[in-house]
Amino acid sequence: MPDLKDAVDGVVKGLKGLVARPDKKAIEILPRKKWNKGRALLWLLEAAGMSPQNSFTISIGDDVTDEDTFRVVNGRGAGIIVTETEPPQATFADYSLKSTAEVGRFIEILERIAGNISQE
Repeated sequence: MPDLKDAVDGVVKGLKGLVARPDKKAIEILPRKKWNKGRALLWLLEAAGMSPQNSFTISIGDDVTDEDTFRVVNGRGAGIIVTETEPPQATFADYSLKSTAEVGRFIEILERIAGNISQE
C-alpha cells in the first residue's frame, strides 16, 4: 500500500484543500479541515445535549480513523478497539474485542442490561 499512498499523495498535493490519510483497507481523501470522526462525535454529542456529566459514550471501531473517537470519549465513556492483534496495537482505546461477533455479543449484553434497568 505504500506505493498507492505515494501516488494518492502526489495527486492530492495538486488539489487545494484536500489531504490523504491511510485507513484500514483504503486511503481516505478528506478536506483539509480540522474535522475527523472525533470532532464529528463531539458535535453530535453536544447537539444532543449530552455532556460528560449526563452521559456515558461508547465508541467501537477497528481502524486508524477511529482513534480520533477513542481520544474524544476518554474521560466521558469508553473506547473499544476491534482487533485480532494480541496484545492490541498502540491505541487510545480503553478496551478491545477480537471480532465483530464479539461486538455483537457485547451489544446484546448492553441491551439486556438496559432492558433490566427500564423494567425496575
